[in-house]
Amino acid sequence: MTRKERLERLRRSLVTRRNELRGMLANDETRNDSSGDEGDVATSNSMAELGTMLAAHHSEEIVAIETAVKKFQLGRYGICEMTGAPIPIARLEALPFTRYSVEAQRMIEEQGLTEEEIAAERDWSAIDRNAAGDREVSLRDLEVE
Repeated sequence: MTRKERLERLRRSLVTRRNELRGMLANDETRNDSSGDEGDVATSNSMAELGTMLAAHHSEEIVAIETAVKKFQLGRYGICEMTGAPIPIARLEALPFTRYSVEAQRMIEEQGLTEEEIAAERDWSAIDRNAAGDREVSLRDLEVE
């Protein structure tokens, strides 16, 4: 199977997962039964709190999936946001909405980089000095008038 075919399979699984999560959130919103004695109410409150935390997690996952789907549309899915290098299929299969290669993720975690620092790192890593024609210049190479 080619990389393109495997990426398309990942796209379909992301869309399926997004739809599942949306369905779960819709079902959670319709459930709200707080009748009963004090014990039932306490249990219901605990369950509601857990449900809220789970809904927040699902919402975050939906946002990550939406970002990945948008990247598919832009032709940027599977490309590390920091280095611009392709992310290996094995990593994408394990974490389909990952934004970074293993190496970039490790650097982010080790250095505790913020989103702004990651963007700056990405901008600098995209510059190919050789392609730009940069070369070492000494003072002797400069003409002074």
